[in-house]
Amino acid sequence: MPTWNYTGAVQTWTVPKTGRYRVVAMGASGGVGTQNSEGVYSLGGKGSEVTGDIYLTAGQELKVVVGEKGKNAKNSYFEWQRNGDRGVDKTTGGHGGIAGVFDAVTGFPLLIARGGNGGYDSCYYTTRNSVHRRHGEDGSIDSLLTKHGRYNKLFYSLTAFDKVPPRFQREHPEDKNLVYSVDPVYGEGIFSRDDTPPTGINGTAFTVNHEGFISSRQGVHQGNATLSIELVEEGKVIAPSTDLRVLAVTTTITRTSDTFHRVRIINPILNRELRKDERVGIKVKVVYKKSDGTESISDSDSYQFITSNNFDASLSVSTPSGYTLNHQNTDVEIQLLVFNPAGVTEIPMQTVLANPPEKPVFKAVPTVVKVGPSLKVEWAPVSAPAQSVGKPNPTKIYYSLDFSKDGTNFTEVTKDHSITFCNHIMREEFISTKAVYRVRAYVKATGEYTGIASDYSLSNPFTIEKNAPPDYPINVSPAGTLESPAIITTQTPTITWKYTDPNKEDTQSAYRVLIKKALDDSVVHDTEKVNSSQSTFTLPPGIIEKNTFYYHQIHVFDSSGLENENIQRQYFVMNPPPSGLIIIGPEDTRRTGTKPSFEAVIGNDLEKDNQHFMIQLAEDADFTKNVQTFRSNKDIQGWEAKLLNEDYQAITEEGVTSSYEGGSVRYTIQSDLQEGLAYFWRMAPVDATTGAQGIWSTARSIKVGNVLQFQLKKPITTSLAAERMVFRAKVKLPTDGKLPASLKMEACNNALDEEPAWENITEAYTQGKYHAFKNKTKSADGWALDVRITINANDSLGEIECDGFGLSFD
Repeated sequence: MPTWNYTGAVQTWTVPKTGRYRVVAMGASGGVGTQNSEGVYSLGGKGSEVTGDIYLTAGQELKVVVGEKGKNAKNSYFEWQRNGDRGVDKTTGGHGGIAGVFDAVTGFPLLIARGGNGGYDSCYYTTRNSVHRRHGEDGSIDSLLTKHGRYNKLFYSLTAFDKVPPRFQREHPEDKNLVYSVDPVYGEGIFSRDDTPPTGINGTAFTVNHEGFISSRQGVHQGNATLSIELVEEGKVIAPSTDLRVLAVTTTITRTSDTFHRVRIINPILNRELRKDERVGIKVKVVYKKSDGTESISDSDSYQFITSNNFDASLSVSTPSGYTLNHQNTDVEIQLLVFNPAGVTEIPMQTVLANPPEKPVFKAVPTVVKVGPSLKVEWAPVSAPAQSVGKPNPTKIYYSLDFSKDGTNFTEVTKDHSITFCNHIMREEFISTKAVYRVRAYVKATGEYTGIASDYSLSNPFTIEKNAPPDYPINVSPAGTLESPAIITTQTPTITWKYTDPNKEDTQSAYRVLIKKALDDSVVHDTEKVNSSQSTFTLPPGIIEKNTFYYHQIHVFDSSGLENENIQRQYFVMNPPPSGLIIIGPEDTRRTGTKPSFEAVIGNDLEKDNQHFMIQLAEDADFTKNVQTFRSNKDIQGWEAKLLNEDYQAITEEGVTSSYEGGSVRYTIQSDLQEGLAYFWRMAPVDATTGAQGIWSTARSIKVGNVLQFQLKKPITTSLAAERMVFRAKVKLPTDGKLPASLKMEACNNALDEEPAWENITEAYTQGKYHAFKNKTKSADGWALDVRITINANDSLGEIECDGFGLSFD
């Protein structure tokens, strides 16, 4: 790893291999200032260390500048201030030299580490006799390309550092023999010479990689500078930036006074997008002919950097009194300076064409635009302007279009656009109430010329809102429900629909149709997404089978790709479903247990297909509240069927054959229904082959809970065991039904036991006699009497009443 130390002169190195090199550079420290009036020395700042990567080519020649430590100050310099009431005692040390590497051909820097400033003290004699002391600042570790908006060739080039500046000194205003001086050192750069003691330029560090240094440490080095270079990745190269050019710019010339004009360059258009590793500066040069025919040139060594937000570079031009600059008598030239990790490229000068096009004028943009669809942005065309004699005369106009969601910060939509409209997709991140476009026209020149652009023209502001998905299509055919499917007569039916959208201006961009079997929801055909605005689709042959129950689902997409959220099923079948079931029982409004059974007569199927069955229970007659559906092909437990005059048998997965037509089907609820609730129920057949559902039967209702049981709220305690009792009650039982309602009376005399000995007293109750207890034992501490009444409604549908009861015992 080659290392360079201070020698007092520039050192040359030839790159041995192409690749990525790591440079470690440490600037020199600054010199010490002399004693001030209080005998205090100020120390010089320390040099800083920076580490960065650069890309070099085998055979490339580099120049290495390794500077010297700053010299110490020699004498004090006393200066009276203008107000005459105080003086200042100034002392300073010299600035430390840099450690830097430069391209030997161009003289541009590749990496620079800064040295420290010289020490500087001053003692002010005032009525308060205050003292100010300051030590020299450490070398900066800020990188020029990341911290500053411009690059000055005068301060950052090999010629600025490869020398020892002239000795600087001042004489005491009252004693010419007393001289203040500081000796400059090699590599310190250009001095700043003003009323303060010279301490050198405390400029920023530098690396051609605008993302910054790999590492940096401020104020770590004392003494002369040092620098080392090491190959870390052989063969690695960076593409050159020699192809960059300016296609067009907006150029304005403004008189600022009688003898000065301001030439301003804004919004340059480059021939390509900048790479992430590139940083570009532009400088302006102005050449104009004076009235005597001679040329006057105004130039600058300062390059203004192009940023992502804006660019604005200008040059102040001195002109004779009363003379006016314009595009006809003035040549405006621009030059690019491109930085990338391989070095600095100076692009040749380009002359800006004289006459810009007129501003394009926008056609009205809708005041409200939805997210998703492409917005067609249009403007009126402009003509190419004639140019001055001796300059190219391009005849083609190009346009650049920018967009802003806040009316201030613009992003590029398109450039080098030769037509007068652009389709711009509205994205969700664009949502705004202050959106606006801007457009400008420009011509492009060739050779050493660059085009000139018009000023920007702004569109009317507009609002961008979130888009809503399309609705489910209307006028869909075939269309049917699970209970009433559409009947089709062909195996290649055509499915049609009409597109609808909450955004009335939006249109269908695509569709997707799925065909599924109703029996098991299996997909038999999927068009997948078809980019088309058509609203018809014909199924190809070989998909639809006879006597099979299907449904289709239509997906539609708007112009932004949003899909309808409401995906409905439309049922259709090529043959009719089985005929409806005839309900057997339970009878309407019948009381039942918590697991009732439901029966119906099986109807006919024209194709003699096997049949499955389904039943629905709900808490309302419209079957919308807490609906429960049980199917024999899915919930097979509890389903039974029988032939005429035979016993019920469990239904299999295949369903029942046509031989069961005229027989009956029965379903027994498998989980307890809620006691005390009324349920509405209905049954329907299902074609086991097609999945087609027959019509629902007439709805009936049941009342769950046919047993009423109650006893004393609290047993009657007794000192001894009750031996007999008489019980009377006012009970009304209905007598309808095959098995009328029944009553059971029970009593016990050891009611406090965990398991009381209940004795049936129904016979004694019905005969009006007393009941003699058989139980003579207890396990609890005391005796207690209790009674229990159980009423079973059985098949009775009439009212059951129990208005009161009484008892006596001994």
